[in-house]
Amino acid sequence: MSNNDFLDVVVNRRSIRRYKDKKIDRQEILDILNLAVKSPSSRNMQPWEFVVVESDEAKDNLSQMVYSNVQQIKTSSFALIIFSRQILEDNIEVVAEGEVVSGNFPAENKDEYVAYMKKSYASMDDDSKAHIATFDAGLLTANFLNAARHFGYDTNVIGGFVRDQVKNAFAPADNLNPAIVISVGIANEEGKTTYRIPAEDITKFV
Repeated sequence: MSNNDFLDVVVNRRSIRRYKDKKIDRQEILDILNLAVKSPSSRNMQPWEFVVVESDEAKDNLSQMVYSNVQQIKTSSFALIIFSRQILEDNIEVVAEGEVVSGNFPAENKDEYVAYMKKSYASMDDDSKAHIATFDAGLLTANFLNAARHFGYDTNVIGGFVRDQVKNAFAPADNLNPAIVISVGIANEEGKTTYRIPAEDITKFV
C-alpha cells in the first residue's frame, strides 16, 4: 500500500534489521527504482547501475560479505547493490539520445553535445570522476529510501561490506564499483528512533 504522506515518509523512516517473509514483485521493485533515478546527477550522466539480490542463494552469498549485517540481508525481501560507474563518459551517447527522443534538445545538437562532454571528461582526473560517481550514488540512495517508504517498504543502508568480494561476485561490468548495499522489505521490528541535532544548532546564515 502506497504512502503519499511525504512528512510521514521522511520523519518516520527507521533503519530495519529484521524483515517479514514476503517477496516483492519485480515490477514494483522497478517502479521504486524509477522513482529513485529521478535524483540529481552531475551533468545528468547517471553513473549508477543496480543489482537486485532476491534469491535465497544470492542472499546467502551476499550475507557472507557484509560483516555483522547478515540478519538483515537474509530476512530481506531483497538487497539492492548500487554500483557507481567510474568511467562517467560511458553514458554520454545513451543520455544524448534520450535527451533528443524526449525532446529536451534538437537532434542536430546531439553530436556537438557528445563531443563537448567527451572533451570535458577527458580533462578530468580519475579521482574527480570517482568522487562524482560516489556522490551521485549517495544522492540516489536518499531518493531510493523515500521511494521504498512511499511503496510501503522499509530499508536499511549498509556501508560495511567487503567491496572487492561484492564487486567480484555481483558487478555487471568491471568498471562498476559497489557503493552502497540496501536491505529492503516489510519491517518485523519497530526500529529505533534516533536523535538528530536541530538545524538551528548547526546552521549559520550569512
